[in-house]
Amino acid sequence: MGISNLFLIIFGLIFVRFGIIEFRRIRKIERNKIKTQGIVVGSKKELDNDNDIIYYPIIEFRTREGKHLKQKFFEAGRYYEPQIGQKINLVYELENPSNISHSNFLKRNFKWILSLSFGSLVTSLGILLALFKIE
Repeated sequence: MGISNLFLIIFGLIFVRFGIIEFRRIRKIERNKIKTQGIVVGSKKELDNDNDIIYYPIIEFRTREGKHLKQKFFEAGRYYEPQIGQKINLVYELENPSNISHSNFLKRNFKWILSLSFGSLVTSLGILLALFKIE
């Protein structure tokens, strides 16, 4: 097995692992999700791996019990500053209200589906290339 095949397999497995972790997080929300609406009350500016600025909205929402929560919404990071006062539909886990996600099914599940698909494809490619001794 060549080093490039091994690299493909490991690279693919990293994506598969991330997909599984994200899938499990979303499944926890899905089991007993509570829908609510949050309001953007601010933003947090951070640098990504390419030193590009990403703005994460700070969302404030109320739980079913009436508790006000304010937190950074990781799933909604953008290259432009979010509008203060913008309303965002979201869901949260009943036992852990800080575990929030988009209420839209596609937005909520896109990351893990893409990561598992890509990781499986790359891992399979690495295994096939190793089996047929192609480098």
